Amino acid sequence: MRTPVEPGLLRAARICSESISMDRREKVTRARPGDPRPAVQTVAPWYTTAHVASRDVESFSDLGFGESSQYGAHLDRGWALYDRGDLESARASVTQAQELRPEDPDAVMLQGAIAVAEGNPEEGLRCYERAIELDPEFLDPYLTAAQVCLFDLEDPASALKLCTDAADLEHISAFERIDLQLLAIECELLRGDSRQARQRFLESDLGALAAALRFVASHEGIDSEEESAGEDNARTAAFEFLTLDPDGDPLEDEERHDRIERLLHMALRVARLRLDFGDLEGALEWTRGLATIFPNESDVWYLVGEAEHRVGDPASAALSALRTLQLDAELDLPPWLPNPSSLHEEVKQILKSVDDVAFRALLEREVPLPILVQEQPSPELLAEGVDPRVAALALSMRHGETDPQSTLTALAVYVRNLVRFCPDDAVFRNELRLCVLDELAMFFGLDDARREAIGIPSIERHPAPAPAAPKKNAAVPHPDGDDVGKRRATRRRARSSKPH
Repeated sequence: MRTPVEPGLLRAARICSESISMDRREKVTRARPGDPRPAVQTVAPWYTTAHVASRDVESFSDLGFGESSQYGAHLDRGWALYDRGDLESARASVTQAQELRPEDPDAVMLQGAIAVAEGNPEEGLRCYERAIELDPEFLDPYLTAAQVCLFDLEDPASALKLCTDAADLEHISAFERIDLQLLAIECELLRGDSRQARQRFLESDLGALAAALRFVASHEGIDSEEESAGEDNARTAAFEFLTLDPDGDPLEDEERHDRIERLLHMALRVARLRLDFGDLEGALEWTRGLATIFPNESDVWYLVGEAEHRVGDPASAALSALRTLQLDAELDLPPWLPNPSSLHEEVKQILKSVDDVAFRALLEREVPLPILVQEQPSPELLAEGVDPRVAALALSMRHGETDPQSTLTALAVYVRNLVRFCPDDAVFRNELRLCVLDELAMFFGLDDARREAIGIPSIERHPAPAPAAPKKNAAVPHPDGDDVGKRRATRRRARSSKPH
């Protein structure tokens, strides 16, 4: 039975952008992790629409009565309605499309996306499996079904099998293969096979990704086919990815922009995996390179700061955190976000609803616990090493320099960090409860049994990657090593004054 405390949408967001982070619980937008579009969306997870553009319904041969054009129009309208969150109207467009072509997988893909958006991943998976039956050589349903299995249904074994099956398809581009490899690595991590995941990562061919990033950085050869002639396969694949559609025609500006977004998404996943596998110097070089190419991407700066923090460069990490804070603040907050007074009262009700001795003692204190509802952490906290995207923070004070005990003095809730990837008010309120309880459970030192009793995931729910093999002159490994509990428990960068 699924634990209802961490919806697949949010878990997918956490895992895929700042991917499989074992000591940071971060998230990412729909369409593609690292997507520079506004973070708050009103539709389903990014993976339900991530690959649908590869099939051009207008290219199918007509039967002489404009049937192909009608079919394509219904699908285009359906996806547009889906993107606006009008799922009922989108479903009507699916029905009309299926009346024209009941055996075509594209309409079934949209049908599956609608099911996942409505909170029915089981039905969504059935739709994607049906799309595979209709066209076994169509890559998209394999990828999307694997992501639903992994993130919504918590079934990494089934997700990995789908990745393996997809890898055997005849016509897979270099970038589709990279996407499959990264997803397979994430599957292995979530099922606890960190050594196999690391080995797969080391064996992955990321040459096309690196070449495409160089193209974007310098614009070298992107607009000239002659520039790519005679080069290696990785450079050719990168050039084609950034310039040509599946039919070999030049990309329009919007299509090229989408390709660059997809490129950024993959690069962020690679950065996160380098961090998780302990390749700290490699992660630092990779993320700093991304920051020169995408200087206005907050997700990039967030990972730069994480890499700098882990290699032991707190001054640089603080600057990157401040840059992340600045860029995150530029995103608009959703109109449905409750006001601070309402959120203050809701947090109080959350605390009253918990049946645990530590929480009861908190409510029985002579001095009430101050609840601070803010948009973001202050720059001063970031300079002390606090995670710029922490959603809740238990603040405390020691009674003296030699006193190991501390008193909980306040609970801060940072709504901008919390709302970044919540598609609606219901998900936001559920996530508010989770982050408040998780932060206080960490402060009180609740064990897994007590955590599960109050409705939050155990610390050891997802195993951590195994540590990287030591190398000469390598950066100092993350101090948490293989201690799963510590890695999952680290909710912020270390503060010397904050005991756990």
